[in-house]
Amino acid sequence: INKERVTRFLGVPTQSAELMQAAKRMGDDLKTLEYIGSGGAKRPAAQVAELDETFPRATVASGWGMTETNAVGLGIAGPDYAERPGSAGRLLPPLQDLKILDDDGNEVTNGEVGELTVKSPANMRCYLNKPDATKEVFEGGWLKTGDLATLDDDGYVTIVDRKKDMILTGGYNVYPAEIERVLAAHPAVALAAVGKQPDDIKGEIAKAYVVLKTGMNATEAEMIVHCRETLAAYKCPRAVQFVDDV
Repeated sequence: INKERVTRFLGVPTQSAELMQAAKRMGDDLKTLEYIGSGGAKRPAAQVAELDETFPRATVASGWGMTETNAVGLGIAGPDYAERPGSAGRLLPPLQDLKILDDDGNEVTNGEVGELTVKSPANMRCYLNKPDATKEVFEGGWLKTGDLATLDDDGYVTIVDRKKDMILTGGYNVYPAEIERVLAAHPAVALAAVGKQPDDIKGEIAKAYVVLKTGMNATEAEMIVHCRETLAAYKCPRAVQFVDDV
């Protein structure tokens, strides 16, 4: 970046997190960077302020889009992102419209979780030679994205998780991304991912995989206690495994 005087860095959130850790180790704030964007996955909210602090000259941004939408979707950057670090942003007008729908296809009220559904001339026409798969995701011209989300009164969308990733534990819906955001806020955590595993009593339980920051230490019990300070008990992971990468 320094040699070529790179001004824009784009990648999945893991890449900007690793760039930030490298810059801190080197004591270099990469003065030429003007923009740090991400896509492909949701950036943990705790990283937004840390990126702003590490790269004070760069605008930190994020967005949401799909192959099926030709990457057209939501966007958020700069002060708006700093104020709403958990948000995926707002629509990019005038190309599209959105609805948040429940399992019966009804619009939910603002703040409630439902499936993000979008309509746009940028949407794909079909899955090639897969009419059944196409029919499954389209309803009256609206594309069902498979992402669970909420919409606030200002039009900002927060992606909760992928619908298929939801954990059903003891009759409760648990969203891995919510746990990941809490784990990422721990000062020792560089990266976190949450999956599910079968359980004889609860059906499914959450298990966390954590990458620690260089030179930092933490225990499984500490991670679980940290989660319990913010999350309801049924949402907290029952196991934490420390790994080199997620």
